[in-house]
Amino acid sequence: MESRTSSAWAFSASNAENVTTAQLMDGTGLAEETFARITEGAAQFLAVVGQRPCLVTVLVGDDPSSHVYVRMKANRSGKVGIESRRIDLPQTTTTEELVAVLKDLSDDRSVDGILLQHPVPGQIDERAAYLAEYACFADDAICRVLHCQPGDTLV
Repeated sequence: MESRTSSAWAFSASNAENVTTAQLMDGTGLAEETFARITEGAAQFLAVVGQRPCLVTVLVGDDPSSHVYVRMKANRSGKVGIESRRIDLPQTTTTEELVAVLKDLSDDRSVDGILLQHPVPGQIDERAAYLAEYACFADDAICRVLHCQPGDTLV
């Protein structure tokens, strides 16, 4: 039996014939190519900027799947040459407290990316956090803010 963990099926439809065909993709190969490309980009960043790119993850609350996801991002970041920092905020964090943390991170020139892990607790106004993050980077050539949920792909 063929393993499904190292490959994915891609489906395409032809409008003219209304026929659907499937093509087996090499998921492991694609992942290796992606990691190699990111590793090269991180090395180029280091050569130009003089420091490794830095991704900060902000985790609010104690959602178990979010903790696993953030840990995986830290591990993968290290493997490709990206520094990873993690900020854990308590379940009781307010929108104002979260926005203050995000603004402080955006002012930190050693930080190149911010990942606000979702879901956040119900008392957090996600729109306010989202707007605060993007307002901080309005003048940047490259947006450094990422919103991720468990199951999303990053790094």
